[in-house]
Amino acid sequence: MMHWLLTFSTVASGFLSPSAARSPSAVPVVDADAETVPLQKQGDAADDPAIWVHPIDPARSLIIGTDKKAGLVVYDLAGAIVQSLPDGRMNNVDVVQGVAGVGGQTFDLVVASNRDTDTIAAYFVDPASGRLAAVGGEPIPAGVKGVYGLCAYVEPASRRCRVVTNSKDGTLVITELFQDDSGLSHSVVRSLCVGTQVEGCVVDVARQLLYVGEEAVGVWSYPLEPSALDEHAPGRVLLDGVNAGAGNKLARDVEGVTLYEGEGTAGWLIVSCQGEDRYAVYERGSGKYVGSFAVRFKRSDGTIDPVTHTDGIAAISRPLGPRFPRGIFVAQDDNGGSGQNFKIVNWRTIEQALGLKTTEQSADR
Repeated sequence: MMHWLLTFSTVASGFLSPSAARSPSAVPVVDADAETVPLQKQGDAADDPAIWVHPIDPARSLIIGTDKKAGLVVYDLAGAIVQSLPDGRMNNVDVVQGVAGVGGQTFDLVVASNRDTDTIAAYFVDPASGRLAAVGGEPIPAGVKGVYGLCAYVEPASRRCRVVTNSKDGTLVITELFQDDSGLSHSVVRSLCVGTQVEGCVVDVARQLLYVGEEAVGVWSYPLEPSALDEHAPGRVLLDGVNAGAGNKLARDVEGVTLYEGEGTAGWLIVSCQGEDRYAVYERGSGKYVGSFAVRFKRSDGTIDPVTHTDGIAAISRPLGPRFPRGIFVAQDDNGGSGQNFKIVNWRTIEQALGLKTTEQSADR
């Protein structure tokens, strides 16, 4: 279900929080289909989700969430915990599938930013069970001091995993991970400085773009080609800024950044506007702003939980069984600062709320 809420809406009526009342116009609020089991750690604990797609039965796909006070937690699509990995203060997490291995084999990998050790935590995913197993060997340096945000992608030519890490001073490093006879090795591809504090990022491999959220400034796109990754490169473009002005639809703090990938280069870029409890949506490619939405969850007892102060988000367009034929959107919810968790939204609900049509024509018009 979807509900239109104006700027004077209140939490008591199941509407937007007061902070969300500052959004630029009426914002549709969509109902989440499920929520994950709240984290046991109190206070600011949950941060970032990622989605692993089961290769045989997509309905058995998993959500991996960070507990930045303890480690990683793995959930099924109903929100139940299926695995916990208390391996350190993990801040951001991502999943890459079909990475090239030795002997022509491929593997799936989960990577996370470990703030305890300033490393990239890496886990192999068992393709049958979805169980995560830590990659052995020497620690993988994050390449930055005080690692914070992280995203990952598969480099098309080599099929190797590349991990983008960043820190609060705006430094960003791209590290390539590759499997050899000694295990999982790594090498630094490129580093740069975006400017000020960054965290959320996502890579659009089809369009060869890296999107980075500079929290107090806006969302930048960089050419993905390493030689072009420089803060002064002509290819750097501010997709949208948080300062008031014509056409600016973002609000600080810019937090999670994710892609909903349609066919070819069609789809949508979604950005978490933490200060207004909403998510801004842009056409992939053109960067045209198409609207914002907020999320709520109606519990079995009839109470309404508005999703607020979101950090990380994730989206996927692949069908995840009959319940989610168009994929899902996952958002961290601070739940008033206690018992934080993640909300799971049927993407079809968001499409209906904003009138989205994921086609090549809409992506390039």
